Amino acid sequence: SVLACKGDGKVGIGTFVPAKLLHLSETGDGTKLRITRGGLCEWDFSIGNTSTLTGVGAGALELIPLNAGTTNEFAIGLAGTTTPLFHLKNDQNYFAKKVGIGCTAATELHVKASSGEAEFRLEAVAGSEAILRLGDATDNDAGYILYDRAGGLLNFSALNTAGVHMTLAS
Repeated sequence: SVLACKGDGKVGIGTFVPAKLLHLSETGDGTKLRITRGGLCEWDFSIGNTSTLTGVGAGALELIPLNAGTTNEFAIGLAGTTTPLFHLKNDQNYFAKKVGIGCTAATELHVKASSGEAEFRLEAVAGSEAILRLGDATDNDAGYILYDRAGGLLNFSALNTAGVHMTLAS
């Protein structure tokens, strides 16, 4: 094992030539760094030729929580603020700002195809309805578009006052 402490303050573990303040180097797959907050949580930072996470490619940086509950949440924010820009929780992903998928200039939610048709899919579990709700600050549930597979219907409602305003049958 190699530990190099250079005169310029750089420390290398696994390398005699550290390029940064702390430089970790290893040829094997797996965890490269573990950060522990005693009694609360541990996180592993892993890099490898074979990912431990499904669908993640070789060489990806994986952040793996080794704990349960809220101690495995992950957040990114700006210095001097208390609101996260991105917050990955056990039960949801929370984005405080605009979200773009496939685009660089996002609106509140912007999905852009890299080529061909663009598709936005809202998929419910079997036997349930898929609902797109529309609203504003005054009424966040002012209208909706609802797909009812059992009835073979697509329902439209506005102002949420009298139920369905228009139905399209298959």
